[in-house]
Amino acid sequence: WAAIVPCREQFFQYALFIPFLLFPTLVSGTHPLHCPGVQHVLDLEYCEDTGELLFVSNIDNKIFIADPDDGSYVGEIDRPAGLAGFGVAWDGEEYFINSWTNGSIYHSDGGGTWSSYANPAGTGGRGLNCWGYYDPALLESFSSEPVYRLMVFDPDGSGQTVWDLPGISEQISGISGYDVGTDPVTGMPTGLIATCYDEHFFYFFNPGTPFQLWGVAPCPVTVLKSLGLASTGGCEFYWSYQATDGLYYVSEIYAPISGALESDTWGAIKSSF
Repeated sequence: WAAIVPCREQFFQYALFIPFLLFPTLVSGTHPLHCPGVQHVLDLEYCEDTGELLFVSNIDNKIFIADPDDGSYVGEIDRPAGLAGFGVAWDGEEYFINSWTNGSIYHSDGGGTWSSYANPAGTGGRGLNCWGYYDPALLESFSSEPVYRLMVFDPDGSGQTVWDLPGISEQISGISGYDVGTDPVTGMPTGLIATCYDEHFFYFFNPGTPFQLWGVAPCPVTVLKSLGLASTGGCEFYWSYQATDGLYYVSEIYAPISGALESDTWGAIKSSF
């Protein structure tokens, strides 16, 4: 990894302690983890089946695969030649990326051949996330001022559903499903988290009908650009950003959120697709 892109980015780990419906109360210490640098980081995706973290780099036009524990290099996948796009997702069988130049979604098993279909978000799509193990859907952020939305569709491009995201007024970058702790007897309903390039907050949503802005937490460090998101499926997520030194970083955020959500949870919404 260091031989490919030698520079001085590294992982940091932060904790956001957020009690019931209060955003935020405390941001505590940092723990640097060993990670050789990368030239450029846009979107992220955490692969629950392999435990690996995916990075997108427009400079290298690649998807990089890393070990999230120490940032060590695992592998890389070439994107189609000439592509410029932000998002990356993994559904357990294929990689998905988007293009902000031709409005397409590309998908591949990583073997070198890419197929494509028209992106429901067109050229306005940015962050991607695959959510749902047994019945996965692609989540994609969409921005076209003054409209800021979540696009949800099946991995083959069908079944499109659109949800407005209240409280956002700048271009959305990252998007991810997010588990929210409630009663241990009833399980872990899912929320949504989003970031914006130039508004440096984490936006937490309750996916009801309509979506509700559940709370906002500031980014734990001062940044130039807030970029991708990747939930681990628990109370942690990874966040990529461009810092004030102009370099790109990935941080692990621990944000335990407790409290009851509305009855219209992500599961109910997902079943309507």
